Amino acid sequence: MTDSVEVLLVRLPRVLSDIISGVLTAEPGVKVRLEETPRRDVTESVLEAAPDVAIVSSDSPDLHQRWDDLLGELPRLKILTIVDDGRLGFLYELRPCRVPLGEVSAQTLLDAVRTAKAVAR
Repeated sequence: MTDSVEVLLVRLPRVLSDIISGVLTAEPGVKVRLEETPRRDVTESVLEAAPDVAIVSSDSPDLHQRWDDLLGELPRLKILTIVDDGRLGFLYELRPCRVPLGEVSAQTLLDAVRTAKAVAR
C-alpha cells in the first residue's frame, strides 16, 4: 500500500489550478486541496495547511530564497513553483546530502573541499 500525498494549490490561476487538480485527483492516493483563504503571504497558507507538496504560482524561478524559512519550518515539504503561465516548473526541497568519502587522507580531504567549493558556485 502506498502512502497518500497531500497537495496544496496556492495562488494558481483558475485554469491552471483546474488542470493541475484534474491531473492529480485522477491519481490514487493523492489528495488535492485549494488554498482556503488567500493570505497576504503564501508561507502563512502553507504553514497552516502543512501539506506534503505545495504547488505555487511564481513570477520568477529565482525566488528560491523565499522558500528557505518555510522549508526550515516544514522540512519534509516539497514546493513546486509554476512559472511562465504554466510552462516551467521548479521543485524546491530541503535535502541533506551525505557522500561517503572512505578513508580520510590528505588527498580525500582536498578532493572533498574542492568538490564542495565547485558545487557552491
